Amino acid sequence: MNLTVIIIVIISFLLILSLTQYCYNTEKFETNEVELVISRYNEDLEWLKNEPYNKYEVIVYNKGQNDDFYKAPNIKKIIKLDNVGREGHTYLHHIIHNYEDLANLTIFLPGSLQLSHKMEYASSIFEKIPDSSKSILNCIDNNPVYSTEKDFKIDHYLGLDEKNKQLMKDGGIQPSNHRPFGNWFVHHFGDEAKDTVKCNTKFGVLSVSKEDVQKNTVEHYRKFFDELNSPNPEAGHYIERSWAAIFGVN
Repeated sequence: MNLTVIIIVIISFLLILSLTQYCYNTEKFETNEVELVISRYNEDLEWLKNEPYNKYEVIVYNKGQNDDFYKAPNIKKIIKLDNVGREGHTYLHHIIHNYEDLANLTIFLPGSLQLSHKMEYASSIFEKIPDSSKSILNCIDNNPVYSTEKDFKIDHYLGLDEKNKQLMKDGGIQPSNHRPFGNWFVHHFGDEAKDTVKCNTKFGVLSVSKEDVQKNTVEHYRKFFDELNSPNPEAGHYIERSWAAIFGVN
């Protein structure tokens, strides 16, 4: 092979690589394709002043007794909801009522994101957005959710945010019709999911693409939503761990 042919081959190869990279980049989420949905109770939302949270459009669902929170300029809607169902109720309400008009990527966040462990989870999601065109879920570990959580149940919970605790009464839990977690999980997802779902999501921090949401029907989400009709339902804690299974993202 002479030098001219070798040069042509190299140039052609580099051109293919550059086109491949270009096509890959066009699949990333742009800023205007991402929307933040916040479930707020009694938090001040001051963290919305900071990057990257000030870059995206925001919808705040306010479940608190007041509207005393930072009104960030990127908030496009504030919607009042009854204080039931924890953040899972808020997220499912948004999906059910906006099913056809969801953003290409919705990032669901609790109002208490200022807590360090929640902020850390959120930060790792935002770091991945420039390189992703898919749902981004943070998983506690790579073990099956069923095996690690099957015996989990909860009878009392006041939350972690100190301002929220001041408004809580006794922290009493509405027990799930299926408990502990393992029974609830199998009821909704079947025996086969015991070993296949290996993403345990916690802290109410997650993102999901419109494409993944719409793989399921509205009725699929409504059956979980209907379990969250009390202020402090045990099912809310089960759902918090099961978003990967709910969306079918593993």
